[in-house]
This record gives sequence, structure tokens and C-alpha cells, in this order.
Amino acid sequence: MDLVRAARTIPELRASAKFVQYGWSQGGQTSGHVDAIASSYAPELRPMGTGLIAPATRIRDLTLNSMRHKGLGGYVIATLRGIQAAHPNLKFRDFLTAEAMEALPMLADGCWDIWSRGSQLVNPYQPDAMAADRVWSRAMAAIDDFHPTGTMPYAIFQGTADDTVPPAFTRREWEVLCTAGSRVLYNEIAGRDHGSIVADAARALPRWFADRFAGKPAPDNCPS
Repeated sequence: MDLVRAARTIPELRASAKFVQYGWSQGGQTSGHVDAIASSYAPELRPMGTGLIAPATRIRDLTLNSMRHKGLGGYVIATLRGIQAAHPNLKFRDFLTAEAMEALPMLADGCWDIWSRGSQLVNPYQPDAMAADRVWSRAMAAIDDFHPTGTMPYAIFQGTADDTVPPAFTRREWEVLCTAGSRVLYNEIAGRDHGSIVADAARALPRWFADRFAGKPAPDNCPS
């Protein structure tokens, strides 16, 4: 929204107040937050639609899922750093073992290094790290406490073979958006995983976005 505002200050661009957005994985969570705060944060703008690609929407459940998969330890560690940015008083040692703490410096080297290192960890988490009354668990629940407004349409793309963002999580978010009042087109594609689904979305979203700017009714397959 800040980028749209900046573009509108440049007369040569003749930028309107209309915009669309999309997000893959953690970007999907960001896109969901945009829906939740757009009317209060930027009431002068007109969001026309959102594309979600395997969205990492509710971070507490996703973290619990990642903790059950040895190969996703790097995602957990990277997620913790993001949660700590919003809650600076959180301590890594309350969540991670000494073995995992040694991997923290790799966060400075980019996403894939920590993902690779994290997948090799044997015992990365404190036993009660995600108990409901623990500080990290409460912080994630607070971040997850956002609600779509139902004022914009969505196109969602999810692969059935995705272990990072399980299809059941995305289907649940589909129902949340529908209940809020949005028109939602949910696309679940057999055999696609967390990475390969992006190509399907990239082929479909430009036309879907163009139709939103053209004022065409958004397609909808919300469950009754």
C-alpha cells in the first residue's frame, strides 16, 4: 500500500487508486494482512483483488506442522526470527536447543542456507516450546489474530503434494474468506508441491488481475 501511495505521487505515472496484490508462501500471509487493514491504513486506495499461492497464513499451525517434519527445521528457525521482530522480548533459547542455536548465524546468509542447515538438525526444539501457555506460542497466536474484511475477491492456488503448507490449511483459509463475504476461486492442483504450484499461478493470475481492473465479476467456487 505504501508503494501504491508512492507511485501516485509521480504525476507522469497517472497511477489510479486501484491495485491488486499476490503472495506466495509467507507472502500469502502478508497479503491476508493487507486485506485486514486496508480500509483503516489506506482508505484512499481501492484493492481490487488478491492472489494467494500456497499461503503460509496461520503461522502457529504451520509451525507445529513444520516441527513434525525433519526437513522443515530451517523454516521454523526463520519463522522464529520473524516472530521475534514483532515481539523483541522473545528469546530463542526458550524455543531452540543448543544444537539449533548454533545454526542461527546462518540467518544472515539468506533463506536457503538456513533451510539446508535446519534440515540436518537432530533435536532442534525444546520439548514444551509450543505449549499453549508458552511465550512463543502466545506470540504466534496474536499474530494469527487477523480477520479478512470480505471486501475483495481472491484467487487461491494450492498443490496437493505440498508438505510445507498442507492443502487442509489452505482449504480452511478458503472457507474463512468465503464466510467473510469474499468471492473466492480456489484452485487445487494434483501433484504440485510448494514450489511447482507457482508456475500454475503465474499462468493464471495475469488474466484474473486484468479482469478485476476491467470490472468483470470475479469467479467464485465457495462451498455452500
